[in-house]
Amino acid sequence: MKNNDKLPPTQDPRCGTTAGYHRHKNRNENYCEPCKSAEANYRSGWYIKNQNRLREYSNKWRLENIEKNQEIAKKYYEKLVEENSDKFRQAARKRRAIKLSNKIGTYTENEVLETYGSICHICGIAIDLKAPRTATKGKNWQLGLHIDHVIPLSKGGADNLDNVRPAHAHCNLKKWAN
Repeated sequence: MKNNDKLPPTQDPRCGTTAGYHRHKNRNENYCEPCKSAEANYRSGWYIKNQNRLREYSNKWRLENIEKNQEIAKKYYEKLVEENSDKFRQAARKRRAIKLSNKIGTYTENEVLETYGSICHICGIAIDLKAPRTATKGKNWQLGLHIDHVIPLSKGGADNLDNVRPAHAHCNLKKWAN
């Protein structure tokens, strides 16, 4: 009797090796644990052996593709800001308050809306919560939500829930200009 006859029908004699891993892959089978482990060991060893070569290749690509790399980074950052815009605005407000030595509180835009509603505290008209907040983002930005400090940070106002109210972008900017 051959060795192959003693193995379970689902196990290959190459299991536990990278060849066994690739055989599973080529057959679209689930990988067995010994094959997964063998492939992981092979890859980590290969990476350690070729670390300098990979670093050189990566640096060379960056230098040859500066514009493409900058474009990729810009798209990534824009997506990050878009998905986390509330956090970025909150961090910017906090930085300004710290710079001016003002009191700081933690609040979110949703908390401001829950507390004070979605009516502009300056003109009394409803705020369009779906409108963009800046002119560069599209039409009707003037009706978009801005978080307004009743006592401005520049005049010693605190950055906390008691000192902020919802406002239209246009109303807030117009108030600031005066």
